[in-house]
Amino acid sequence: MDFAALFARLQAHPVARRLGWLGFLSLVAALTLTGYLFGLRDGFFGRWFSATLVLWLLLAGSVYGVWPATRWLTGPLVDRVQATRQRRGPVPRRPASPPGAAKRPVSRPAPNKWR
Repeated sequence: MDFAALFARLQAHPVARRLGWLGFLSLVAALTLTGYLFGLRDGFFGRWFSATLVLWLLLAGSVYGVWPATRWLTGPLVDRVQATRQRRGPVPRRPASPPGAAKRPVSRPAPNKWR
């Protein structure tokens, strides 16, 4: 399927149209907030680029540094816990009521013994 046909199908879909408008309004709000925070004076694009670069570097440092390091540090502990669970096997289920107990009708809730 070529890009034009896919774009035409997306334009006809009501949810995609709403998401497009929502994305457009979000972009306008973000650009308005950025313009308000930084002001449209000299050096606007340089400050805006620097702030965006710092944000992306912090995000990349989290994704490529902090999360793998956390997994590497906690991996042995998690693996040990999972191995213990596998060794013990599944927990046997106990019956809901003793074998000789009389069955109550299902339509009536059990009496509250704490009242």
